[in-house]
Amino acid sequence: MKQTFTLTLLLCICLSLTAQNVLFRDNHITSVYIQMPADSLTKMIDEKIQNRYLRAKFICTGDTINDTIATVGIRLSGNTSINAFKKTFKISFNEFTQGGRYRGLRKLILRGQAVDPTMIREALYYTVWNKFKLPKRRVGFAKLYINGEYRGLYTNIEDMDKEWIQQNYAADSGNLYKCTWPADLAYIGPDQQQYKDIFHDSETRAYELTTNETADNYSDLVRLVTKLNLPNNANFESEIRSILNVNDVLKAFAMDVCFGNWDDYFYLKNNYFLYFNPATQKFDFIVYDTDNSAGINWITGEDWGNRNALTWYNTAEARPLATKLLAVPKFRRLFVDYLDTINKKYTNPDSINKLIDKYKTLISPAVFIDTYKQLDWGYTNQSFISSFDQPLDSHTPYGLKPFFATRKTTLYSQIGQILSTPAYSTLPFETILFPNPSSHEIHLNTSTALTKNLIYRIYDTQGRLVDHGVFTAPNYDFKIHTYQFSKVITSYN
Repeated sequence: MKQTFTLTLLLCICLSLTAQNVLFRDNHITSVYIQMPADSLTKMIDEKIQNRYLRAKFICTGDTINDTIATVGIRLSGNTSINAFKKTFKISFNEFTQGGRYRGLRKLILRGQAVDPTMIREALYYTVWNKFKLPKRRVGFAKLYINGEYRGLYTNIEDMDKEWIQQNYAADSGNLYKCTWPADLAYIGPDQQQYKDIFHDSETRAYELTTNETADNYSDLVRLVTKLNLPNNANFESEIRSILNVNDVLKAFAMDVCFGNWDDYFYLKNNYFLYFNPATQKFDFIVYDTDNSAGINWITGEDWGNRNALTWYNTAEARPLATKLLAVPKFRRLFVDYLDTINKKYTNPDSINKLIDKYKTLISPAVFIDTYKQLDWGYTNQSFISSFDQPLDSHTPYGLKPFFATRKTTLYSQIGQILSTPAYSTLPFETILFPNPSSHEIHLNTSTALTKNLIYRIYDTQGRLVDHGVFTAPNYDFKIHTYQFSKVITSYN
């Protein structure tokens, strides 16, 4: 029996969660009730308290739950959102109760989504993120009441902490860094103290170690930025792969590009986690805080629906994680393939619009009675309805659905030529393809006769598979009839 040249497959193995947490369902909205002294609430809001927790009572109800926790901690959360009228809150279940948990969680984030008139952009992002087999980000919706007052519809998001690590990784003892502006991963020397001394604000490090704080050992981070500083020579690919899960970084980069998420590492050196996985001895890269996406804009002169996918990062500043990886031809092609996969399977309007409609139907009743949504940007119920299909203002220049339609078209115009060229081949011989372009037939000549069968695939200009077959050994000249195709783009693996 003749053998066949085969593709090398990358398997993504994910640890399954033991059970779906009722807080993170995509077809139900829970209700969260916070009760706390009126003066504590006033103090928290007026003084914008986010550096310590205040005591409160927590109640959560839904179609299958009715839970009460007598004492939890609550504080404000967020960066610029700290100034919004519709605040974001963090609930801690172990702040005043040692070992306290609620349905497996130590902390829960309730995000106000003040800048997003649809209130679903972040939920959309994490839903697709999970489908793309990246480290699990659980998300749901909740109606929030504080001292009996309805504060509006919120997105409830699992905090990224020790429990999150345990849900996603076999080994949970590694360093988890929360990276915020200006965490550009630029090399500034071998001393780890230099990286500790970069601050996001007066109290928070830009590279904030959120596990193993007592040890406060940044040596693994220094190794990463040191390897990023290596020359792009023949050894760089293996050196960087030895400490970084490159494939998932490129997946995350592709997610941001397809979603138009600019408040990230690649454009704004902001909003990502690095976890050093002890099992692999490599860093994983995880995006968070994705509400500034899918057409939301604060940067003058930028059009995120049309920005070039291949230079999405801020080219005026140091972005070594982007520039060094994408300078490696194999990594660049892998990134383009990820863009193609997301754009075809997940953010294509035929797919994403169904999810948008599902979430819109789910949350509409809760949004219509949410008076807090209009305190920041004047968003009315009509604004909510219109924002799915049309722009609202200068910082929302796209309706949600039109954004993805635009992104699909412009993305393929930017990567179509790369998709139409052969991917990196592991074939142990040279090949000649002619004529190219072709109207009737194409020939593939190999420098030596095949010793194994060769699988071929033909794609159109949109990256869609239109034909495939097998070249049978031991021949070295092969013919494919192309007259049935209006345009032929050839690729082999």
